[in-house]
Amino acid sequence: MTVNGLRLAELIGSLSHALDMTEGQPRGHCIRCCWIGSRLGERLGLEASNRGLAWYLFIWGVFTTFLFIGTFKVNRVLQAVFATLIVLFFLLAISFGWGNSGLLKVAGVIGIVCGSLAAYLAVAELLNEMYGRTLFPIWPVGEKESYKRPEDL
Repeated sequence: MTVNGLRLAELIGSLSHALDMTEGQPRGHCIRCCWIGSRLGERLGLEASNRGLAWYLFIWGVFTTFLFIGTFKVNRVLQAVFATLIVLFFLLAISFGWGNSGLLKVAGVIGIVCGSLAAYLAVAELLNEMYGRTLFPIWPVGEKESYKRPEDL
């Protein structure tokens, strides 16, 4: 078989088999998981052209939800960043999966809010650390109400 004759499905099958071998899974495990996810997407009525992107964004939303739990001991601004990021990923997954352009615009606004919060947190952490005092509040969680320096941890 020539390279030109290699179809995408054969390439994905080969990569899936290699992943099964390296991860110690039974033969065909990854392909079956992909097939189940694809059929589930069809049953949910997701558009075929955006189904992969919708699932990708959904998985990132789930992952971000687990990371959000880790922010409960850090500060309120980081919690807001992750909370808006969770909403953003799920809105994007829904809007791409079902082709809803209205939700895509709402997701865009939430994305701008999320990015602004992340930029504020980055500037606040940098300047608070450089000046050794709270210039920009980040509302740390815990008994101390001021900015936590590394030596305070």
